[in-house]
Amino acid sequence: MASNSNTRRTCILHNCPSAKRPRIDEGDFWFCDRIKVRKFTYVWKIENFNYFNGETISPIFTNEKSNDIKWQLAITKIGKIVILKLKLVCCDQGQVKFKFRGSMENRSGQTCSNIGKDNLYTAVAKDVFIFPRPIEIEEDSQEDPTDDNLSVRCEICVIDDVIDMPLNDFSINSHDEADLFQNMGKLLESGKFSDVTLMVSGQELKAHKNILSMRSEVFAAMFEHQTMAENKSNCVDINDLDHTVVREMLTFIYTNQAPNVEEMPMDLFVAADKYSLKRLKLMCEIILNRELTCDTALTILILADRHNSEILKLRTIHFIKTNLDAVMTSKDWHTMTARYPQLIEEIQNYNGCVERN
Repeated sequence: MASNSNTRRTCILHNCPSAKRPRIDEGDFWFCDRIKVRKFTYVWKIENFNYFNGETISPIFTNEKSNDIKWQLAITKIGKIVILKLKLVCCDQGQVKFKFRGSMENRSGQTCSNIGKDNLYTAVAKDVFIFPRPIEIEEDSQEDPTDDNLSVRCEICVIDDVIDMPLNDFSINSHDEADLFQNMGKLLESGKFSDVTLMVSGQELKAHKNILSMRSEVFAAMFEHQTMAENKSNCVDINDLDHTVVREMLTFIYTNQAPNVEEMPMDLFVAADKYSLKRLKLMCEIILNRELTCDTALTILILADRHNSEILKLRTIHFIKTNLDAVMTSKDWHTMTARYPQLIEEIQNYNGCVERN
């Protein structure tokens, strides 16, 4: 049955009511627009299930599309009683919020036990969950008693709140890696062995094709084919970026650091997107997110939309919706409504859990 758009529902993560139609319907609950859901299924096949007692553990598994969170299953069997456990082995986040559903299937493919509930769980690395209590498994009476495999099928739904996601640490941990980037930085400064010139606003910047290609797939495409003009002339003309911005971009390419990124996050964000420097782009996103104010939010929103930064765009829309009255009095609001009506519509339609300031 379709949900009534006038019915107030409760966001499962924030316990916040909304009168709008839920974006992702989960029965009596829904996820607001702040939420990114990553759902995957894992099947663990246990052979000779009837011949062992004690505990057996699965291989460590993860979502193939995003391997930042690793899981492991375990089954404890005492006679005909089994207990299923789920362990969060490790994760890049401080906490992981998730939902779990599981089932056990006998050798005939029949579901003999359903496991787990629709509860929302919060875990940190090494946490173990038991779902939900001992369950009796009936032995299957097939003619072949050796065919006693059991399959455990689990569906894990990881729920990320984009607004509260932790920011990445961009420090260089490896001493060898730090030394390598330091030496590459010296190579950039000296200009030795350079084989390509970047022409920016009439000024030359010496560089090396192999290093640019290694760090940027855009530069790699330029220098891969002999027919490309940049490869023939050994010169790359850059007319849409300032010299200081390109210089800082080169510093990042050679050293993995951008010491002046705080002074030019918007311009460097554009450069990073143009040359597919994902780490640099994310560094700029973090700074722009930190600098969100009622005066800068609309400019940052346009930038995030133009350069396909989904997370920064969502965070900015959330900030605008939270501070809507103040943002609407800013000098850029009327320009925004005239030139970017689709973004105004996205702000109006945003259904994230907010507390208006």
